Amino acid sequence: MTLDCDILTVAGSDLRIMIYTAEPDSPDAERLALLTVLGTQTLAARDHQ
Repeated sequence: MTLDCDILTVAGSDLRIMIYTAEPDSPDAERLALLTVLGTQTLAARDHQ
């Protein structure tokens, strides 16, 4: 996946925010959008009897 990375810094602080973006309407943009939801789902165990 090819992404652009921007780093925002706060003057006088060690705080840094990294922002990853992909070319709009590209396959990489679709993959990045998928990553924003993966891992956010709650998985429940199914009762198999």
